[in-house]
Amino acid sequence: MVAKLADVAKEADVSISTVSRVIRNTDYIAAPTRRKVLDAIQKLDYRPNSVARHLKYMRTYTIGFVINDISNPFFGHAVKGAEQYLLNSGELEFELLLINTNGEADREIKAIELMVNKRVEGIILSSTSERECINLIQKIVDTHQIPVVSIDNQLGGFEIGIVSAENYRGAYELTSHLLSHGHQRIGFISGPLSESHARERLDGFKSALAQNSLGFDENLLANGNWTVEGGYRAVCEWLLQEVPPSAIFCSNNFMCMGALSALSDHNIRVPADMAIVSFDDIEFGDLLRPCLTTLDYSWQGIGREAVKLVLEGIKANKQQMNPQSVHLPIQLLIRESCGCAYQMMQSGRQEVSMLYRSR
Repeated sequence: MVAKLADVAKEADVSISTVSRVIRNTDYIAAPTRRKVLDAIQKLDYRPNSVARHLKYMRTYTIGFVINDISNPFFGHAVKGAEQYLLNSGELEFELLLINTNGEADREIKAIELMVNKRVEGIILSSTSERECINLIQKIVDTHQIPVVSIDNQLGGFEIGIVSAENYRGAYELTSHLLSHGHQRIGFISGPLSESHARERLDGFKSALAQNSLGFDENLLANGNWTVEGGYRAVCEWLLQEVPPSAIFCSNNFMCMGALSALSDHNIRVPADMAIVSFDDIEFGDLLRPCLTTLDYSWQGIGREAVKLVLEGIKANKQQMNPQSVHLPIQLLIRESCGCAYQMMQSGRQEVSMLYRSR
């Protein structure tokens, strides 16, 4: 049987009006009472009637979430983070409308137009950054006053917020670690440089090289377009060079998987023959052999902070709030693919060899 508002009120031992106020997240509800109502809603799996809410309040309580690539686990975790925030913060009346674009500009345009027609109250956007897409988004923001929060990308200054990892610092630290192993020819697989987070990661990479008195070699830069195929293609092209790189920096997890596959197909051992690192941590990256050295940050945190900013924009009368930038902290995870464990193993073998020779 489908739970009704009265069922929730009975379970929580409060009035129907109190349940309604909790669902609408109005003020003047004591924290213990709010918690009782939220627990009852979760226990009974109560679903607010969106059609009735729309008719009564002339609102849709819908937030659009434009996903660049639904096959990438990053976005699944980001959506989960957004959903958990809506649940834990008591914003139960809001629902997410998800649309996948596969990173195609025309599909992104259709997705945004559909969301406007559905009268979403806010948009979380992972954009392709194509000019026609940005122009359309800005027009919609100006015309319909819909708050937009961008994931990992500076669109044009009209969005109310940008949520990203510490792209520059993360790339700088990861590159510095490779340089500490003595690598001087490092291949960098980037995403499209029309996207700000791709540029930030490349800038961090360049800064680490400059800090170590190394120049940047354009021949060691490849656009992998955030895809497995792009990472695979970049490595295959570098292996044709007279002097291939001794290490590879992948700007995301998918391109890293492609790069690893290319190295395997060419019988190149990691890290004995070539080191490799990735900006995004790959799920179960610690189970790979060798384990992947990478950067870790909260993918769910990206979604959580994005939906939080959208809700703030909705409550602040759409665009009457200053743009905000949220940068999630990163952590360097040193494992094996950079060469750390391999060097320790080689050092151990040398010590054993010297011990036997001394006998």
